[in-house]
Amino acid sequence: MAKIAPFRGVLYNKERIKDYESVVTPPYDLITPKEQDRFYKKHENNIIRLELGRHLPDDDAANNCYTRAAGLFDEWLKTGILLKDSDPSIYLYELTYSLNGETKALSGIICLVSLDEGLMPHESTYSKPKADRLNLLQGCCASFSQIFGLYPDTENNVINKLASSVKGTEPRISFISETGIQNKLLQVKDTDIINQIKKLMDDKPLFIADGHHRYETALNYRNKMLTKFKKASGKEAFNYVMVFLANIENPGLMILPTHRLIHYRGLIDFSAIEKRFKIEEFRIDNNETAPIKRLLSDMRRRGVREHVFGMLYPKNRAFYLLALKDERILNDIIDKDHSPVWRRLEVTILHKLIIEDVLKIKNNNKGHIAYEQDDNVAAEKALQGEYEICLFLNPTKIAEVVEIAKAKDKMPQKSTYFFPKPLTGLVINKIADEIIE
Repeated sequence: MAKIAPFRGVLYNKERIKDYESVVTPPYDLITPKEQDRFYKKHENNIIRLELGRHLPDDDAANNCYTRAAGLFDEWLKTGILLKDSDPSIYLYELTYSLNGETKALSGIICLVSLDEGLMPHESTYSKPKADRLNLLQGCCASFSQIFGLYPDTENNVINKLASSVKGTEPRISFISETGIQNKLLQVKDTDIINQIKKLMDDKPLFIADGHHRYETALNYRNKMLTKFKKASGKEAFNYVMVFLANIENPGLMILPTHRLIHYRGLIDFSAIEKRFKIEEFRIDNNETAPIKRLLSDMRRRGVREHVFGMLYPKNRAFYLLALKDERILNDIIDKDHSPVWRRLEVTILHKLIIEDVLKIKNNNKGHIAYEQDDNVAAEKALQGEYEICLFLNPTKIAEVVEIAKAKDKMPQKSTYFFPKPLTGLVINKIADEIIE
């Protein structure tokens, strides 16, 4: 269950940084090398220089992206680019955005969570990104971004309580990001309110939405520190991890689908697909992208009750709607390492029954599969010949994420894309020498 705590956040000094939008970034794992260069040029104090520094040809153990980040972090603190709050606080973070013509809002809290209380993951992790994050954490003794976590709160008591306590208060931070999302951050430092929030969160399970590598890195770092400090009291900041926690039942919380783009030189065996799926064809006429709107609309409508997928095959000048004929087919997807709920995930079905069984792509070691969230971009890449096939999915359901986490199982790669995502650089958690009360 959740054991949360306030902390003295480190924020950019508004007297020195007039435009917050110029210094924040999306989560590091969404940033391409081209975007990394763009953020470097955007502002000399952009958080990219700490969170995702450049690797240089002459890097060595004494001078590398991690040591440079540590040096810059120390310099920005000393020169007042960054300021640490004097009061332990919880931060109310509000994101307002537009999706498909509809305005939505997601509110959550930025706080610390004890690493002993079991944030529940749903994704597998990989050694290379964990080593990267651990090197950064050890070098800087600070976290520059939050894990994105979820908790159940049918009555929305936590956010209502916090919002009421800061009603009429000017936000610490307010700006519109380059993607058009309104970001607001309000500080809550009233001890009585914080204690009430801690009590409200006491009985709630916590699920990781994004940040599995950062979570496991925080665990590894904590374990290393406990080896170093044999008489640790448990109140040291390294026993906690910074999180953005959102109500899992908030209507502003979205999971977007991640579509698959496939390099495939052969001809699709439609007879093999037809053994398990009903196939409906949408021919491409002069307007190449017109059928995608109907396809995705039908997928959303029918996906409530059926397992359905979309496929674009430019070689045939057609989109296809694929609907699983019989759920009993899923009983053939047997994997001793996974739970029954895993075999009924849309991503599992797509990979096992189409990508593996029909296209004969067993893994992605050779880069046969690429991923894209934007429907139209995915279709355009296939239509322009960058890929031979595009496979469209409906989004994973939040309830499925919870079921997988409770079963202590892991979803296939790129199963979820939670939206909107908290930005990096809003609040920094300085771990060194900090004690959590």
